[in-house]
Amino acid sequence: MKISKILNETEVPFVDIDINEDTPLFIDPLFIEFISSRKDMPMHSLALEANQQIDAFFEEIARIHQSKSKNKKAEFLKLFSHFKEPQQLKLGLSQIGNSGKGTTAKELARFFMKNDVKKLINKRNLSLKYSHPLIKNFADDKLSDLVSNIIMNVIIKYNQQLLIDLPELQMYQSNEKHIYYYFSSKLKTWKSTSFYPFSYDGVAFLLVPNEYTTKKQSSNLQRLIDSYIEEPISKEPRVKVGGRLKKITKKSYKEKYIYGNRLENAKLLYEKASSQSHKNYQNKIYQYVRTKLTD
Repeated sequence: MKISKILNETEVPFVDIDINEDTPLFIDPLFIEFISSRKDMPMHSLALEANQQIDAFFEEIARIHQSKSKNKKAEFLKLFSHFKEPQQLKLGLSQIGNSGKGTTAKELARFFMKNDVKKLINKRNLSLKYSHPLIKNFADDKLSDLVSNIIMNVIIKYNQQLLIDLPELQMYQSNEKHIYYYFSSKLKTWKSTSFYPFSYDGVAFLLVPNEYTTKKQSSNLQRLIDSYIEEPISKEPRVKVGGRLKKITKKSYKEKYIYGNRLENAKLLYEKASSQSHKNYQNKIYQYVRTKLTD
């Protein structure tokens, strides 16, 4: 049952989740980043706090990789130590009756401690928020789950505000206090907060702003490839077409240099790209996110 039906409302200001199954939406850190840059947007203040925490977390990943520590594995395991699949948000791909094993802290730590990730970290490159599609098997849902954990205090603050803005929600607040962990941008470590989540028919849940979610992460492999091939295409010799010299098309370039081993070839594109190409990709992401949020 959807929350709007429980509240007997036609529209709600948050993701209208179904408490019986996950809603196929993901929290997108780049939506949050965009909102944090726009003071005129209603969710600006919370997004600014959330974005600082997300950035701080990914900066810690970079710091560990670039440090001279002899026990980086332990540091990565500690960094992901408080990760827990955010089931109360009811977002993602799980369906009714799905008892499959979710993402674990150890699994996430393994993703980010790989040398492949280290290669993506460079001062002139973009944050892993943008380049995460190049991490093998790190899909939209895993990024969403990780970001949800990092900003859980912001999600709690949003739910606390909802109790004020929508008093009818108060009758659905549970009597059981839950402890939640979030990543502190100031302390660079995990801290805890508590809240009485909402509950209906024995199911505990938290609500998330519509503006934070998307059906597909804005940074994805297809968009990344389409952006980063522009630079090498400009350096390719022109080909003769109908008696005229023309530059190679994106489709032809991808057929010649990308397809066959798409992920590895995309990594090479990213690693060899200039600072301008990274900036162009970031701008294209912003254009996409702006369209989604302001239409």
